[in-house]
Amino acid sequence: MNAQHLTLSFPDLTAHIIQARLDIKLDQPQILTLQLPRWIPGSYLLRDFAKHLTIHSITDALGNDIPCERIDLCRWQIDAPAGTNSINYSLYGFDASVRANYVCDSYAFINPTACALFVESWRDQPYQLTLLAPENKPDWQVHTTLNSLLIDSMSFGHYVAPNYDELIEHPLLIGNGIIGYLHFTVGFRLFLVRILPLRNIIQSWNMSTVIARFDHDTG
Repeated sequence: MNAQHLTLSFPDLTAHIIQARLDIKLDQPQILTLQLPRWIPGSYLLRDFAKHLTIHSITDALGNDIPCERIDLCRWQIDAPAGTNSINYSLYGFDASVRANYVCDSYAFINPTACALFVESWRDQPYQLTLLAPENKPDWQVHTTLNSLLIDSMSFGHYVAPNYDELIEHPLLIGNGIIGYLHFTVGFRLFLVRILPLRNIIQSWNMSTVIARFDHDTG
């Protein structure tokens, strides 16, 4: 069965780097188109998330290099053999809005639409995500509404979405110092607000008290 599985790690928080590896498992050889969206749920503006993405290598199960052709602003094409193929890439995350990624020594905010490559023809198939804890941050914890499969006490580990559109509905807040939660409903939808203290927020955000991120549960 074909499958796609993304692993994210944070090798250099002060440099705002997200390290990513997308493993693609194929039953038979295929020409595949990889894509990073130009959209984000709730916004009609076309964006250029791919400008922060650098592909370092694409290899097959034996470690052989696979050629890659960039076909437009946000898509790449590869001739992938059967087996597991790995796309190793990194992203620069220093966008203080909630539309992209922000990584620093105090916390990380990850928006899947701005970091998760996917196989274009597999948009409706399950998407797996593994989050690795940063070194020297034992008190950091993951906060997300994405369905977990196997996670540790700080919620790092393995998550899954039934398809790519569901994945990008679940941003991830990673760090310490969560000081509270607010719950409320609008219609039949439950919303959860996670609140961070000001000391964890970069000063250039110019916020006086808290930052809140809205996550929806069930509709």
